[in-house]
Amino acid sequence: MGLSRWTRALVALAVVVPAFAAATANASTLSDDEAVPLGSRADAGEWDENVANMAEAFRYTAAADGPVDAVNVKLDRRFVSRRQSAPNARLIAGIYANGNGRPGALLGKGTLNSFDHRAWNTVPITPVELEKGERYWIAVMSRGETITLKTSTFGRGTDPSATSPKNMNDLPAAWRHDRTFEGDSPASLYAVERYSVLVFTKNATGQTAEGVAALRALPDAQEVTFDVTDDATDFNDANLAKYRAVVFLNNAGELLDAAQQAAFEKYFKGGGGFLGIHSAIEAEPDWQFMTDILGTRADGRTDALDATIKVADRVHVASKGLPEYWTRNDRWYNFTGNVRGFSHVLATVDENTYTGGTDGFDHPIAWCKDYQGGRSFYTGGGGTAGTYGTSGFRQHLAGALDWAAGKAD
Repeated sequence: MGLSRWTRALVALAVVVPAFAAATANASTLSDDEAVPLGSRADAGEWDENVANMAEAFRYTAAADGPVDAVNVKLDRRFVSRRQSAPNARLIAGIYANGNGRPGALLGKGTLNSFDHRAWNTVPITPVELEKGERYWIAVMSRGETITLKTSTFGRGTDPSATSPKNMNDLPAAWRHDRTFEGDSPASLYAVERYSVLVFTKNATGQTAEGVAALRALPDAQEVTFDVTDDATDFNDANLAKYRAVVFLNNAGELLDAAQQAAFEKYFKGGGGFLGIHSAIEAEPDWQFMTDILGTRADGRTDALDATIKVADRVHVASKGLPEYWTRNDRWYNFTGNVRGFSHVLATVDENTYTGGTDGFDHPIAWCKDYQGGRSFYTGGGGTAGTYGTSGFRQHLAGALDWAAGKAD
């Protein structure tokens, strides 16, 4: 089983110990193309058991300016059958300033009252403003029971880690130092900024529950607050200001009054994000601004049919990793005009592979654009309940949301 810090230190003095086998990678709570402001989302190749009430901090260099308010911690207690933490256990994480080669002053911290011993855990912390290029330490400890971290043990990493004494009940305002382990960082820890997304479902044509469930199951969903509403009065300046993106989930027809339209237009032009899913192409048909951000309108759709999508953009976060020729079942919209040249087309549907297509050989089905200060993404997928349960469409949806919210390019 994994060696504790203390056992490993003694063994390392006596013999050269071969590295433990790398662990099987688990799904991260951060999408692959989303930048890490501080820390590492990689699944570190070793693991270390940290006894209860002892803190360990790992040094990293900030990759970006800006605030972070959550720390993701990868636990991998593979030799214990129980996954859920004990009722009295607490997972505590925080960020320390760098001070003379070891952690210095505590900048922000938080506590998770229940955690999973074999997964990523998101610990909300008080906000910390990072400066790109500066060094910081991400610290983690468990009060009440032993945890196993994924680390670069035996000095295989690029930066040091530091441990505290074993009698800690919390992360102190000033680091209490016991030992330094050179080259034990990076560990599978990273800090991020949480954000909120408004999911609008008024006049949805169907698949609302499946769509919401898919959004809440996305790789970084623990860092996102999804507020789901069918109430158009939520479209006001004060409320919209809380959100990085607004999702129109299968909406159709008239949705907003003039004041609500004005609030959404102001939000979008002020840097907000829009993600339209499937029937959103039918939303607000008489509102020119909605037509402009969508790029075109619906001209009928088929029943649920198998069809093949040609994924042309192999780099964009919303299409990277998808099959180049992606066959799946959905309802397929025809459109009144071609968005190519006005929007960036990620994928087209091949009308030779199904019946009912009327757009011809160039039939875009997913596209995006920066427009008048905001970001707009539309996907024609999502017309069947089964679509939302497929890994490929969820991968596509995750990238689309990250892009619309400005979390990825």
